[in-house]
Amino acid sequence: MLGNAMLDVSIGLVFVFLILSLICTTINECISSVLKLRARTLRTALNDLLEDQAMIDAFQKTPLVRTINRVAGPVGPSYLPAPIFAASVLDAAASLTDKNGAASFTEIRATLDKLPECDLKHILVSHAHEAKEDVTALKAHIGAWFDHMMDRAAGRFKRNMGAISLVCALAISIALNADSITIAKSLWTDGSLRSQIADAAETFVSEAEYVEDLVEFSEVENVLRPLPLGWKFGDPEFVTDWHKSPGGWFLKIIGLLTTGLAVSLGAPFWFDILNKFMKLRSSGPKPSAKTAAVA
Repeated sequence: MLGNAMLDVSIGLVFVFLILSLICTTINECISSVLKLRARTLRTALNDLLEDQAMIDAFQKTPLVRTINRVAGPVGPSYLPAPIFAASVLDAAASLTDKNGAASFTEIRATLDKLPECDLKHILVSHAHEAKEDVTALKAHIGAWFDHMMDRAAGRFKRNMGAISLVCALAISIALNADSITIAKSLWTDGSLRSQIADAAETFVSEAEYVEDLVEFSEVENVLRPLPLGWKFGDPEFVTDWHKSPGGWFLKIIGLLTTGLAVSLGAPFWFDILNKFMKLRSSGPKPSAKTAAVA
């Protein structure tokens, strides 16, 4: 019984973390969309790759990039295919050397040699050497290098979103008074609440193959309503419980921080954990050796 109670408490906590993580993810996506963070990250990465302002301006004026920018809007696109980058950077290099376009490999190599001294020039010349006078191979090499650098830019974007997610998760935890310690205590002392939340969690994830398949939060809200969430300043318990105790303040801060850190891990993480807990719950306790022998 004790093991089952501990498992149900864990399921209840993970379920709360999962729901709050879904809220946090929605807010993060809104922030990223409003601020155009992906497009800004790509633009910063392109500027870092192209280095020279003249090269940056020439790149932005190439037909392919200009068309993409016109469709994407003022901030620019959030994604640029490697073949378009490779073709555009060579066109930009040609425009800087007073050429209308370099079609043959010899013309391209001569164009690259005339570029101002910078890291980009040496990288492009190195790729030209590896391409062995094959224009298609050269563009493929440049595209592969671009994809590699974009992986680094994606890592930068994830780190930035991770910081935003942490701040958002802490804000949600404080706004909803989602105190992990208080929630765990309520689940542990109230058997009916513990079973209700655990059964609800099993129902909500039983038909969800992926975290994106979970139901809308409006349906989950009724399930979470019995939990001690939200600030109830009018309740006598608010005054007599933790509010006037230094130890209570300490536990409250720890509980809110724990929830915030947990929620910042993301919904997919908690969805996987919840599925594992559900498998343990559905399997039930192992039969004893005596029972197995009788069977």
